[in-house]
Amino acid sequence: MTKLRKYFFGYLFVRIAKLLAIITLLVGLGWMASKYVQTSIAADSASYRPSELLRQQLERLGETFISTRELVGEFAGPGSGAKEVVAPRFARVIHSDGDFERLTEELGVAERGQQELKQKIVASFEDLTEKIEQKLRAHAASLEPPPAPAASGVTPAATPSPALTPSTVPEAEDAETLFSKNLSRMDVLSRSADLERTKQLLKLLEGMAENPDNRRILTESAAQIDALSTLLPKIRPEPTPVSQFNQSPPSSQPVPSATPRPPPLNAEKMADQLGRMRATVRATVLSSWSLDEVLGQASETAAVERGGCRVASLTVKGIWLGGLGQIGLALVGALFIAFLILVFADLTQTLLDTATNTGIVADSTKVPSKNS
Repeated sequence: MTKLRKYFFGYLFVRIAKLLAIITLLVGLGWMASKYVQTSIAADSASYRPSELLRQQLERLGETFISTRELVGEFAGPGSGAKEVVAPRFARVIHSDGDFERLTEELGVAERGQQELKQKIVASFEDLTEKIEQKLRAHAASLEPPPAPAASGVTPAATPSPALTPSTVPEAEDAETLFSKNLSRMDVLSRSADLERTKQLLKLLEGMAENPDNRRILTESAAQIDALSTLLPKIRPEPTPVSQFNQSPPSSQPVPSATPRPPPLNAEKMADQLGRMRATVRATVLSSWSLDEVLGQASETAAVERGGCRVASLTVKGIWLGGLGQIGLALVGALFIAFLILVFADLTQTLLDTATNTGIVADSTKVPSKNS
């Protein structure tokens, strides 16, 4: 009993060692659970949030693509296949790298569809003018000897567009067109003037053509220009006061008595002129579409949001790696401390047993000396 009091805390430590080890593990697990919750909250706060602006732009892009496809199909006709052009399909929620990968693919579908629709708009006109250009170049190549420099090609003078006065400023009508609403009225007039000059060149070539088939092709090309002109936004000029017609003096230029005969046609130069004319028509008709504007905005916003999503993903990964690393260290530490408690309990038990045995042996050696 005296020895029990002497080694009270040693015996107490040995008896509650397992309980201490369990308590240590429970404290470690509780800390780890708390750390996991904190890490989850921090990761959730740093995670990427789907962009409402991007969602709205993608919805607008899908609607604009469908309406553009309908307009092109009505213009090009049922046999053009415009209405069979595949439209992009965007997910309603985009919040991960995988979603942005699929979005990039769908934006590529929209871009390819856009180019396909544009090609269907000018396909007929370009086919006709390319035929004439090829015939002109073939004719120029067959000439022996080549034409003299004096027989220069006829470059038709640009048809002067009427000057806009404050009383004749056009006003765009509220109608659905292929073109962006940001296209100014002056741009519309400039494009109309470019198409009109192209039409005048085709008419000039038609008057010079001797082959009936060539005249037919040129007539159809001019008709295509008229059709392409209808795609431009409609403008409505305001009525001009009558008094303005008398503000400028009559022209003093002499009126030609007869229409001069055009000089000989230079086939090579006219072929080059047709090539430039075709490029002008493409730039006039195929630029500044509403689909171009919406697709550009959606692509730009998607690129920005994808960068933000990547940054957020890396941040979330870093938070989880740091949190899980601390949780792992805490688990190892709790297990190690519990193991040390049990080890020290065994050592303490050994020391107590040794002390007890030593005391018993000492008592037994003292007994014979008392009897003697």
